[in-house]
Parts: sequence; structure tokens; C-alpha cells
Amino acid sequence: MRTIRYLLLVTAGLWACDDAHDHDHGPTEAAAAIEAGCQHFEFGPHHPDFMAAAAGETAPAVKVHTHYTVALPAGGGRLALTAAAGMYYVMLDRADVAVTLTDAAGAVVAAQDASAPGDACPAAAVVHTFMLPAGDFTLALAGEGSVELVIHTTAGGHGADAGHMHAADAGADAGQMRAADAGADAGHMHGG
Repeated sequence: MRTIRYLLLVTAGLWACDDAHDHDHGPTEAAAAIEAGCQHFEFGPHHPDFMAAAAGETAPAVKVHTHYTVALPAGGGRLALTAAAGMYYVMLDRADVAVTLTDAAGAVVAAQDASAPGDACPAAAVVHTFMLPAGDFTLALAGEGSVELVIHTTAGGHGADAGHMHAADAGADAGQMRAADAGADAGHMHGG
């Protein structure tokens, strides 16, 4: 009986994990969210190309979990985003496009991070990370030409399009799933 207790204690000790040692616990929550969001570059849904609003124009609304190709007017353009409270990842295929996010009162919302996602998303050159309260926001993009954009969030189980799924071909939005995505982004599966 003592041997069994000893084995149970040793086994429990091996399973216990404190952060005083160095080993990989797998991808961070942010890396997992970026990886899941990156799927939208390839699998969509894809929005038809459009022009961001110039100064003085009403900014067109963008949705999360959607791939956009946005033409930028001279001097940059603006987009409107309605957010649920949570973490948002603004993913762009160009690092030379400056991003400014403002709330409904016009106050600038500081990014928690802006960096290249590396292997987590080869399609994106930069990811700007914001912790947002629920509300309306304006996303200003300063640059020339066009930029590919995906805004990903895990807020509210994917907010308005909770539980959506993508098939391997961009045109289909059938209930397919990719097993690798299941843990990182539950309720949002991509076909593979």
C-alpha cells in the first residue's frame, strides 16, 4: 500500500508544473489566436475589394473573421469596427501601413503589441494587438496602394459570427473542421 501511495505522489509531482523551470507549454494564447486568424487570409470569407474612406467620408464597416483587400486613398483611409469586449488582432500583409485605432470619442487606443507574427501567420507582415471594451471604433490605415486585412478576435466566442466554419475552398462555408484548430479556437473550425 505504501508503494502505491509513493508512486501516486511521484506521478503527481511529475504532472505538477510550476514556472520555475524551462520547458515549452505550447503556443501562447496570442500565438494560437493569430494562427487561427491567419486561416482567414486563405479560407475567407473573402469580402469584395473596396476603398477605405477618405477624410470627411463615412467609413465603411468591417467585420471580424473576414479577409479584406482594402484600397487606400491618398493620405490613408478609415474603416469602422464595432467590437465586443476582448482581445483583437489587426493583421496586415504589409508592415509599412501605419495603424491608428480610435474610440467613439476620438481617443487613440494604444496597441498592446505590434510585431511580425512569424510562423504563426506567414500571410501577415504585422499584427497589431488591442484589448478593447465593447463599442464602436475607427481604424485608420496610413499608406499607399492596397493592403490585405484580417481582424481576428476570440471575444464572445467570435462575436457576431460565433461558431462559423470554413471549408478548404474559399467559396464554401460548409461545416468542415480542421482538428489542429479545435483547441486554439473552439467553435471556429476551418476545413483542411
